[in-house]
Amino acid sequence: MTQARSGPVLVRPREGEPFVEVGAGSEVSTTTCRCYVDETVGPLARRPRSRVRR
Repeated sequence: MTQARSGPVLVRPREGEPFVEVGAGSEVSTTTCRCYVDETVGPLARRPRSRVRR
């Protein structure tokens, strides 16, 4: 019996929410969840800040 693979999941963690809870809601391990977050946040953090005109 093979396990079905799920597709990509978009998650918006609340501030201070532990990775174990985010991962459990997406059925991925805490380590995998942390890697996904690091891969996403890293490039965004390196981008220059944009100015917002008001």
